[in-house]
Amino acid sequence: MRSDVIRIIEVLEFRSRPGPLEKKRLRDWFASDDPNVIGAAADAVLQHWEYIEPPLTRGEVGDVLMKNLAVSLLTRGQKVSDYAYNCHEAGKEFYVWVIAAQAALPDAEAEECLRLARQFLRDQYRSGDEGQRGCIITGVLEHLFEIDDVRTLFADWQRDPEMMRAFERAEAWSTWVAAHAQSLDAVTSRAAELLKERGFKDVVVSKAAIGTIMPAVLWENGEEHQLSISCDEEWLNTFKETKLNIEEAARFATNSNNWSQAALPTHFSVKLQGARFRIRPR
Repeated sequence: MRSDVIRIIEVLEFRSRPGPLEKKRLRDWFASDDPNVIGAAADAVLQHWEYIEPPLTRGEVGDVLMKNLAVSLLTRGQKVSDYAYNCHEAGKEFYVWVIAAQAALPDAEAEECLRLARQFLRDQYRSGDEGQRGCIITGVLEHLFEIDDVRTLFADWQRDPEMMRAFERAEAWSTWVAAHAQSLDAVTSRAAELLKERGFKDVVVSKAAIGTIMPAVLWENGEEHQLSISCDEEWLNTFKETKLNIEEAARFATNSNNWSQAALPTHFSVKLQGARFRIRPR
């Protein structure tokens, strides 16, 4: 039996100098149950999939992501090393794959992938403790359920006494997101109009990604700029979607004095908070 030390060395070497990789070598890496080997190997697949020969099928990518999530669930949300994924990180890669499979329907392989994904989540939830079940709900199901057509795939869980709680908790989150994201979307759309009125060029709105409530306004000024607009729970729960309130919040969001520098020099963020948006002292 090959050791995990040898496997991690091979994985890291491939990640640093990617080149043609036989699929059988990948299968050997994923025969491990070590979080470091699995996390590093999953990362290698996601970053350098084009080097794998023969190419991975949609189902084989799913096998990689399911193994990564299953191993990461053992950490119960903790980051155990630089290589291993925690369950929320692994959950994100998994739910993105599931959403892509749903979008590919009625493709036969995509349909089989969705069947296996549902069974995998059911098995992991049933065999998990409360911490692991919580990770499945908050790290995967809540975000899958933000897509109506994906949530429908799990409708039979409502008739399963053991899975009903997971369905109801995830559905509650998706319902809350849908209800409140509408308010933030309205503010962001008005913010885009205000920037256009001020002469900003090529202004567009970018919808919030799955798993977030953070839409953005993009514009050109020699290079692409981005203003991400977020909010706290107090704002979401107290904001009344009237024309006057939307205007006030949009003007707050487009006041550059309220912007924070994000990761890139051309990226900014602003956060709407309760009690009239709470401008931070400088």
